[in-house]
Amino acid sequence: MFGIPLIENLANPDDGLRLSAARALARISNEDVDQAFPQLLHDTNPNVRLTAARRLLAVDPAHARARAALAADTVAEAAHVREAA
Repeated sequence: MFGIPLIENLANPDDGLRLSAARALARISNEDVDQAFPQLLHDTNPNVRLTAARRLLAVDPAHARARAALAADTVAEAAHVREAA
């Protein structure tokens, strides 16, 4: 599927494994990673979404979907999600 095996963990049902993979991959500049991260903006785990948004915005500060995801989590009802954003 992808050239970096760790990318496959981004689709793992375990939240912790997805988050760990996202955090590790966020530091890598790679085309496969670039293609995988926009999908994480819709992850069920807010920390995975925020990790993806931060990485995408670091590469492209005008990334509209990442800005929208970050804004949505900033106004989220759960306090821990707002604080993380």
